[in-house]
Amino acid sequence: ARELNLEDKVVTYAGADEVLATLLAFFLAQRAGLRHNNASQAPSAHLIFSPDTKESCFSRYEGQPIGQSVQNQLRACGVKLAPQEAHADFIVLVHLPESRQGDHIHLPGQPDLRKVDTDRAAASTLAQLEKAGKPVVLCDVAYANGADPLLIDGLLSKPALLSKLWGYGGWNTTGNASGSAIALGVCRWFGGQAEQRRQAADIALKRCLFVRFADDYAYQTQVRPQISGTMAASELAALMAPHLSRIGDALNCHPGAVTVKQPWQRAFEIEVSMGAAEAAAGSL
Repeated sequence: ARELNLEDKVVTYAGADEVLATLLAFFLAQRAGLRHNNASQAPSAHLIFSPDTKESCFSRYEGQPIGQSVQNQLRACGVKLAPQEAHADFIVLVHLPESRQGDHIHLPGQPDLRKVDTDRAAASTLAQLEKAGKPVVLCDVAYANGADPLLIDGLLSKPALLSKLWGYGGWNTTGNASGSAIALGVCRWFGGQAEQRRQAADIALKRCLFVRFADDYAYQTQVRPQISGTMAASELAALMAPHLSRIGDALNCHPGAVTVKQPWQRAFEIEVSMGAAEAAAGSL
């Protein structure tokens, strides 16, 4: 990249599974600038870490601080940083652990980090959401390989806070979670720029949030610890059903037929599929 003078167009950073969402977000950010013939029309975000002193917390599987990982993902998505909330299109709120990033997976020979202290961090993040005056993209990275159950329990009990979200991610690595969440925020920002498309953008956003909470929280932190491997789709659906009902009620999103399965016959991930979107969704 340096030899070809492409350093402003090539980004090397920790992440992989989120990259298609990242590329889509970057395309939309660039398109917005071209549409207005003004590069300043690219999306801007105000970055907040919660707790605010923990951005140097080490990111598992990435070999770098969480703060560095998140800022790389913002750059890759084409998002500019705004020093103040008032000058931003949305807020990127990074939910961190008190000291050490947890991990819902216990690897042989490694410390058991399946339960870390996030009491004060969750309270801080919920408070930040309460006072946010702009839409929020929530990067839930207190744990690797799943959401912070304490945070999500708090969110699901406060639907008014959920209505502020433009994005959420809490799966796998810091880069995977934050990159996909930021990309979703960019998509909602772009989709809602035209007034006649905002309703469709909001419906699409709710469906995306439903899937993320179903996977990152319901499966990874609630159901997966109960199972030892792969299982029939009907059994998996029965275990997921009460969690999906709660998520749907909190989001006011009832997509009808929802199917869950383990498409690659392993417990590491599931696929959450929904029926056709409501007729009001239209085309973005």
